[in-house]
Amino acid sequence: MCILGAITAESSQLIPIEASKLESLSDVILVGTVKAVERDATNTIPKEITDYDIVTVEVAFVLKGAVSTKEVKVRLATRGNRAFDAALTTMTTATFFLKQDKDGTLRTAHPGSVAVFPQNHFKEKNKDSES
Repeated sequence: MCILGAITAESSQLIPIEASKLESLSDVILVGTVKAVERDATNTIPKEITDYDIVTVEVAFVLKGAVSTKEVKVRLATRGNRAFDAALTTMTTATFFLKQDKDGTLRTAHPGSVAVFPQNHFKEKNKDSES
C-alpha cells in the first residue's frame, strides 16, 4: 500500500507593471553605485519571517526628484533583495526607482524596481586625465 500526500504552499506573486507606471510611483529615480550592504538593525519583524537590507548608494545623478547628499541609504524590501530584485553587492551600479517615506527613508517603489547595469559597463574616470 502506498499513501500519497500533497503539501500546499503559498507563495508571493509579482504583478508586473508598465515602466511608465513605475516612473509615476517613484518619488526619486537615481543612478548610483552600491558602496555598502548591511542588515537593517531597526527591523522589528522576526528574522524568520523577513529581514531587510540597508544599501548605501553613491549617487551619480538624479533623474527625478531630489536627494540632499551624494550618498543615500535605501531600505530594500527583503534581506539580500531575494524576492524579486537582483541581489545587490558593493560596486554594483544600478538605476533605483524609489519612494520616500514621510520620515525621509528611501525604499524601492515596487518589487523589481532596481535595474542593475552589467559589470564593467562604465569606464572609471581617470584622475590623471581630468580637466
